[in-house]
Amino acid sequence: MSLLKDSSIVFLSRIVTIFCGLAIASATAWLLKPVGCGELAVYTVVGLLLALASSGGIEMAGGYYAGIRKYKISEIISGLFFITLMSTVISAIAVYLIWRYQVISIDTLGPTGLTACVCFVPALLLSTSLWYLHSALGHAVVFSVSHIISQGSTAITIFLISWQTRSPELAMYAYVIGQSAAAVYLLFELARKEKLLPISFSFLCIKDLYTYGIKYYFGRMSEFVNIQLGTIVITFIGGAADIGYFSKAVALTGRIAIIPEVLNSVLLSRIVKGQEESLEIVAKLIRMVFWAIVVVCSVIAVFSKPIVGILFSSSFYPIIIPILLLLPGILVRSCSKVLALYYNGIGRPELNSYSLASAIVVNIVLMIFLLPHYGVSGAAMATSCGYLVDGVVLLFFFTRVTGRSIKVLVPTMDDIVAFRVFFDKAIKKKNTNRKYTFEKV
Repeated sequence: MSLLKDSSIVFLSRIVTIFCGLAIASATAWLLKPVGCGELAVYTVVGLLLALASSGGIEMAGGYYAGIRKYKISEIISGLFFITLMSTVISAIAVYLIWRYQVISIDTLGPTGLTACVCFVPALLLSTSLWYLHSALGHAVVFSVSHIISQGSTAITIFLISWQTRSPELAMYAYVIGQSAAAVYLLFELARKEKLLPISFSFLCIKDLYTYGIKYYFGRMSEFVNIQLGTIVITFIGGAADIGYFSKAVALTGRIAIIPEVLNSVLLSRIVKGQEESLEIVAKLIRMVFWAIVVVCSVIAVFSKPIVGILFSSSFYPIIIPILLLLPGILVRSCSKVLALYYNGIGRPELNSYSLASAIVVNIVLMIFLLPHYGVSGAAMATSCGYLVDGVVLLFFFTRVTGRSIKVLVPTMDDIVAFRVFFDKAIKKKNTNRKYTFEKV
């Protein structure tokens, strides 16, 4: 299947999922209010942190080894299930310690919500790992549908739960249901498309999953911390309402990541197979992503007040300034995500770890100085600066790893023409007489 066709399928599916994501954010904002949204944000951060910290970074590892065909799919699946089980046990112990010793200071965080965090761990790890497997195997339709199932199930469930209970603790179970539904669908499709029987178990496969995962682990953890650092810091030194404000600002601007995520979905299988043109494809798409994100960010900046009022209600107007401060960082991060996937695909995920570690240091330092003085706006400024540092370091590694000049990544006005041609073919599905040839890398 061509890159254009794959991108078209994934793009259309993400249009659906982005509306589902906005429905989730809007429902929680209107029904739970800023304080309830803050408590739910803490639960989701705890759940994500538990899953990522305990997994050893194996989510991407399965996709990598499936792509290079080093192990049977059944061996990879059994290894992923074993590691997921171990991660769940570790997470359960960690949650008990969090609750027993009141590590998190918000009084309303109770055992019901923390139990949901533990249930979230296996659901998230399995759905993410299986998603990367399908991505590496080139199953564009499958991983596109899985996103719709995940986001759609979460949106419907969180609306029903919040409407009836107004409980952030119970609302966390909507995320568990959404990820579980996606995992079941992905496993079913994998069994249908690939030979999974007889089940094979390989300790060597598990060892290699961890070996690759450790290189990916620090980058994945660093990315998580870089994105969620504001929420984490505010959790300890601010109030639940502040967390709610910041989480909604991040949620809205984070929807812009639909564009690089579409491309990442279809690029992984091509990069891990070692196609000669993979570097050229990455360079083209980074330039196209830049202009696409500029347009989206401009629209959000101009219409930020009505967007916030309609989606979240007037009680969330304080997040308008943080949103504007986050947009420049989102532009850099969106372009960086394509380059980061290239490093993962060529077996160099540790480069992403180095860049994100640098970003976290800057983010933490700025957060300490800006948050006490400027509140949520200070957290947004620190987050944007962290994204910028991440992008700069990734560009530095680009020249060292590829031996190419960063000029091939610099956007030009000609790229707008290329993006329009790409968009016309993908969405309108019609031929065009316009010809455009990308500059060779």
